[in-house]
Amino acid sequence: MTKTLSTYIASAAIKTKRCYVLALVLICLFAGVEEAEGQVNTGTLRDQLSDQLDEARVSLRGRDFQAAIPTLREGLSIALESNDKEFQARYHFQLGVALQQRSVNGRVAQDLSEAAGHYESYLRLRPKTGSALNNLAQIYTQLGREGEASELFARAVALEDKMVGFYAFNYAEFLKDRRAWGESANYYKKALEENPDHPEAREGLLEAYQRIDQGRLITFIWDQIDEGRDVWATTASLQALANLPAEDVRPQISQQKEELLSCVAVGMSRANYGPASKSKSGGKQAEVFRTLEKLAGDADIGPGVKEILSAFDAPSSPELSAQSWWADKGDRYGDPDDGWWPRDAYRMLLRSVGDWHQRRNDDKSAEAYYLQAIHLTDNSDKEPDLQAIVQLADLYLSSNQMK
Repeated sequence: MTKTLSTYIASAAIKTKRCYVLALVLICLFAGVEEAEGQVNTGTLRDQLSDQLDEARVSLRGRDFQAAIPTLREGLSIALESNDKEFQARYHFQLGVALQQRSVNGRVAQDLSEAAGHYESYLRLRPKTGSALNNLAQIYTQLGREGEASELFARAVALEDKMVGFYAFNYAEFLKDRRAWGESANYYKKALEENPDHPEAREGLLEAYQRIDQGRLITFIWDQIDEGRDVWATTASLQALANLPAEDVRPQISQQKEELLSCVAVGMSRANYGPASKSKSGGKQAEVFRTLEKLAGDADIGPGVKEILSAFDAPSSPELSAQSWWADKGDRYGDPDDGWWPRDAYRMLLRSVGDWHQRRNDDKSAEAYYLQAIHLTDNSDKEPDLQAIVQLADLYLSSNQMK
C-alpha cells in the first residue's frame, strides 16, 4: 500500500464513525478486491471501459468526486448498452464506493440511497462478495434498514473470505449498538479467532461478557494470560472487579471476585511487576496499583488486595506469620477449571517479586520473598510451594550459601 493510500485512509477514518469500514472500502477500491474474477479481454470497447475505470480511480485517489462520478456513470452506461456483465459489476461497485465516500462530506441521504442501488446491482451479478455485502450493510444501517443490514452482515461473515474477521467485527459492533450482547460476543469472538491481535475486538468481547456472563469473562481473561497478554489481562480483571458491587457478599459474587483477584495476581507476576512499578508516577503499571488501592475496602477481597499491595513493600521477615487471606484459598474441589487457585496465584506473585529482586542482585530480599511463598501454608496441612523451594535452592547455590 502506498504512502498516499495510507494517508488517505487515515484522513477518511477521522471523518466517520466506522473507520474500519472506510478502510476496507478503500482497500477494495485501490487493490481491486472486487475485480478478482476474470481478466479484461482485448477490444476497442473494452479497452475504453478499462481506461475510463482507471481514470476514475485516479480521480478518487485525490477525492475528486466531481470528476470521478460522471466518468463512472458514463462507463456504466456503455457497459449496460453493450451488455458487458463484467464491466457492469465493476462500475456498479466503484460507483457504490465513490458515492459512499462522498456521503461523508455531507450529501448523505441522496448519495447513500444511490450507492445502495449500485451495490444491490453489483450483488445481483456477484452475490458472494464480502466487501459489497459489508459496505451495503453499513449503508442500510445508516438508512434505518436494520433488519436488512443484519442479514447482509450475516451473509458476509458466512463466506470463506480472508476478510471474514473484519466482517465479523463490524457485525459485532452493529449488534453491540443494539445491546444484543450475547450475539455480539459471538462475533467478537469470531473476529478474534481470525485475528487474535485485534484490540478493539478484545475490548468488545470483554464488555459483552461483563454484561452477560462473568464466568465466560473470567475464562476469557485466563485465556489472554495464557496467550501472553498479561498487562491487558491484569487491567481487564481490575476493571471487572470495579464493576462488581463492593458490599455484595453473596457466595456467587464473592467467588467471582476471588477468581478475578487471582487473575490480577497471576497477571502481575507474568508481567514482572516489581516494587519500582508501584512508585511510578504514570503508566499502566502505576495505574494498576492505584486501582488496587481503591479496592482495598471491598467487603470480600479487601484483605487479599492489601496483601498484594504489601507484597510490593519492603520484604517481610521470614519469621512473620503467613498472609492469612490467600493461605486458605485453594483446592476446594480439586484443580480449577481455568487458571490457578488463589493461593497458587499469590505464591506465583511472591516468587515473581523475589525474582525481580534477584535480577537486581538483592539476594536478601529475594530470599525473603521465596521464604514467604514457602511459609504461606505453615499453619495448615496444605502442600508446600515446591517451586519456591527450588528457586530458593538455586539462589543459595548461586550465592554459595548452600550448606
